[in-house]
Amino acid sequence: MKKYFSALIAVLFVGIFVFGGMKAVRDEHEQLYVQNRQMVARIAAKVVEGDLDQMVDVINAVGSRDDIAREVAAGDWQGGIDLVRYATSQIPDINRVTLLDMKGILRSDYPTTVGIHGQDFSFRDWYVGVTRTRKPYVSEVYRRAGIPSINVLSVATIIKHPTTREDLAILMMQVPASRVYGWSTAYDFGQGGTVQFIDRNGNVVEEAKEDVSAIVSVKSDAVVSRVMRGEVGYEKTVNAQGDAEYVAFAPVNNYGWSVVLRQPEDLALEHVRLNGKEWGSTVAFMSACLAVLFAMFFAARMSGKNGKS
Repeated sequence: MKKYFSALIAVLFVGIFVFGGMKAVRDEHEQLYVQNRQMVARIAAKVVEGDLDQMVDVINAVGSRDDIAREVAAGDWQGGIDLVRYATSQIPDINRVTLLDMKGILRSDYPTTVGIHGQDFSFRDWYVGVTRTRKPYVSEVYRRAGIPSINVLSVATIIKHPTTREDLAILMMQVPASRVYGWSTAYDFGQGGTVQFIDRNGNVVEEAKEDVSAIVSVKSDAVVSRVMRGEVGYEKTVNAQGDAEYVAFAPVNNYGWSVVLRQPEDLALEHVRLNGKEWGSTVAFMSACLAVLFAMFFAARMSGKNGKS
């Protein structure tokens, strides 16, 4: 009877060891998963930052050209847009350029759109932004009014007189929203995982939907609110459909944009469970061996004592 009691104690001891080991393995793998998602979010934010930096560099280079400024100063808006068109002809993704006066009235554009010269565009986010900050400004995502009707974003800068530095005009360049998110379509964000690119006003930067009003605002989302304040992090939350999900997020420096990675809880932890099972099997095997050794050890000791008695 004492032999069985000794073996039972050994098994209970090893069981506690196995339970603690399994929990430690799971916690470690979950922590590694969280760190990985945070790293991916930061990398995605850096990629977006690089794309926006390139757009600003281009408009800085074109907008600071003296020949364009002289054409505008002389009142030759068409000559100015011709020079802009030539300067940007070899740059991919720029699908529209415009010159406007400082009041936001469109004076020339390419490709030329019939009937819009003389219209007021001072309501656009890019106009408000560039005149307020007095430096190159990347706009929110918006639906282009022309054909094709796609989601776009614009970058704008102020053209100054080459000698007096007087404000002469506003140069705006337009690119498809896919310039920002296009690279992500070929990237694996994990089983069931999605990525959202969010502009400075809380709108999702994505491909246009069939619904013409499909610019989606997510600024009321608790996670989005945090990342729009510049926070970097990771948390478990519940989406609008009531499903639990894990969310990693990071801001895009200098632009007020954000990157948010989402993955359903069950799929996010599947990786943890699978790895936990692999490690758990190893721990269980080692624990079983230890249990046998402990049982044999205690049994031998008890036999020795019985023999002496």
